[in-house]
Amino acid sequence: MERPRRFDVMRADRSGATAVSSGLMVQEMRDETLDRGIGIKLEDGLPVYVRPISAADRPLIAKGIRELSDDSRHLRFFSWFKEAPEPLLNALSDVDGSTHIACGALDVSGEAARPIAAVHAFRGGASDPAVEVACAVADAYQGRGVSQILIAAVFAECRRLGVARAIAEVLPSNRAARTLFQGLGGRLIGRQEVHRFEMDVAGALAILTEPGRPGAIADVLAHLETDARPTG
Repeated sequence: MERPRRFDVMRADRSGATAVSSGLMVQEMRDETLDRGIGIKLEDGLPVYVRPISAADRPLIAKGIRELSDDSRHLRFFSWFKEAPEPLLNALSDVDGSTHIACGALDVSGEAARPIAAVHAFRGGASDPAVEVACAVADAYQGRGVSQILIAAVFAECRRLGVARAIAEVLPSNRAARTLFQGLGGRLIGRQEVHRFEMDVAGALAILTEPGRPGAIADVLAHLETDARPTG
């Protein structure tokens, strides 16, 4: 698989920029985006709104990245920056639904919606059968199933677009991410400064719908299937 261009130009340790390893969705709920999202509850009862990420999310993407802990930011972006560089923000907000698919989650339990997680999938071209995927979850929401829900949403869209394989790059010290991707059938295909896991998209989706996975996954997938049907 040819590595998507966005990743080539953003690898911090190799080019002086920052790795596009993932990004946090940071868009307030807006009327024009609500029709593409769905309200769900996490296993602990937290109300969450899941929806696609759009180019309009760029200003708040920076805020979400800034609010990650230093360790979480490093594990996700392979860098110790405090403020997200402009090329990174450009890449994370350049969502076209074909070469870049992304979905985010908002905590809607309070008066103001709070961004809590995002999953991004990149590929080099519209006919490329493989994507590079990464996720980010705000520190207080880690371990609560939201990453699995968003991966299911993104992988379902990838499958609809004809994508067969997904590659995830994680730092060796990122035990949670390694466990996540291995649990989705990820096969270790590279072990240098980063670990690379390859997943079968359809196989991972099958795993995500098995008993014991977050119940909201079924609701999100059903919503996406309905949303994708032609109307009229």
